[in-house]
Amino acid sequence: MIDIKCVNCHRILRFDEQKLQPGQSSFRCPICKIRNLIPQPEISPTIINDDLSSFPGPGKLHIQGNHETGFPISLKEGVNSIGRKAETSPATLQINTDDKFMGRIHAQILISKDSCGRWNHFLSDLNSKNGTFHNDYRLQEGEITILMPGDSFRIGKTIIQIS
Repeated sequence: MIDIKCVNCHRILRFDEQKLQPGQSSFRCPICKIRNLIPQPEISPTIINDDLSSFPGPGKLHIQGNHETGFPISLKEGVNSIGRKAETSPATLQINTDDKFMGRIHAQILISKDSCGRWNHFLSDLNSKNGTFHNDYRLQEGEITILMPGDSFRIGKTIIQIS
């Protein structure tokens, strides 16, 4: 059994791992209907080339565009939901912006350590209206992409770089 806290309503939901579909990476909360990632440590990639740069810790987000935060936003291990700042925003990382194309809860970064102690960052869209883009590719529903240090992604019209 695994317990997952909904990023929106914060209810703890219990799943029987044996009953999950093969390859299932997300679910909709039965209470609030918001999409959540299912933590899957087995999807952590095996690093073949040790010369690849890796994150020194959970990392930081650097926001570009029209916003009031002039400093990086620190990430934490586990689920980091990202969205536009609003009274009704359920996002754990709220960006104060005029970007109306960014949802109140738009994307999610799951951060975990692999067996070698390296930090891995997995980006997914939370069924946003305007999509989440990594390297000009729009993530499809349930799709997860791996972020590397220095990568940028776009939510709404806002570009975010991760370090």
